[in-house]
Amino acid sequence: MEKRTSSIQHVKLVTLSTTAVFEIGDSKEISPVSKAIAIQREKAIFLVDELHFLDFNIFSMPIPQPLAYESVDMVRINESPHIQVGSIELFSVSSSSVVHLGSSESIQTDSRIKHIRHLFERKQKIPLRGAE
Repeated sequence: MEKRTSSIQHVKLVTLSTTAVFEIGDSKEISPVSKAIAIQREKAIFLVDELHFLDFNIFSMPIPQPLAYESVDMVRINESPHIQVGSIELFSVSSSSVVHLGSSESIQTDSRIKHIRHLFERKQKIPLRGAE
């Protein structure tokens, strides 16, 4: 990996979420991983030790990797060993996302979220036709 110098004048970042990466400079490997179980309920009920990642297949399934069917020949010419950035304004960098100003040999991210909605059962009275 060719080393380069990153020069950043101004960065404004409002929110950097869990396992998100904001990197200025070179890195060999970046691998953020995020796992979450999000439960939405109609009523605020909190139970201790309610769910575990092992309870859901989504957290243990292998991620399918793309297969390269053809070789790619690439020639890159960096006319300058400097990466120069004037100003960057970001509102949010979320789970397992990467903002990287520099060179990197490998970036592989993984974000898995299981959303669960617990809704109250409602017994509805359905009017019968002709029974009016």
